[in-house]
Amino acid sequence: MKLYTTLNVTLVAITVITMLSASAAPMLARSLPIIPEQNENVAVWWKNYMLLHSKKDPPIPDQIDGLNDEDLGFHFKPFSRRVAQLDHLKTWALANPETHRALTGGQREVLKRPFFGWDSQALKSDKLDSVSLHSRLGVEKTFVADVESILYDLAKHLPDLSPRP
Repeated sequence: MKLYTTLNVTLVAITVITMLSASAAPMLARSLPIIPEQNENVAVWWKNYMLLHSKKDPPIPDQIDGLNDEDLGFHFKPFSRRVAQLDHLKTWALANPETHRALTGGQREVLKRPFFGWDSQALKSDKLDSVSLHSRLGVEKTFVADVESILYDLAKHLPDLSPRP
């Protein structure tokens, strides 16, 4: 009986420790483009983008004035990831025959335009002063909003389409 009680207590302790360690494991944010699952559709893909990337706004001008290129790259990293994800989504939308047919000529032209580079290397090579950086940022915010609007429409009107290549 004593062996049974000891075994039972040990088993319960191991179970509790396992459950606590699994629930306390850190959740890593996705920084790479979202790769759709086998049965995933555009609506789910868009929802994932909105949850993981849409709130990654660029820093406000007061935060970036006077920073060196390396620090600028650090401050723009979340926004750079957002832009990379949007670039991945818009490339897919242009390449997919169904979405290509659903887009108007104007929407296709918007999606064909490239994003600016927001990583340290791009910011260094462009040698932007603060006025140019603020101007570029304003243009990019508008462009991001336009691309998101087009991709939202695709997700709304073609929700069951598979985003797999």
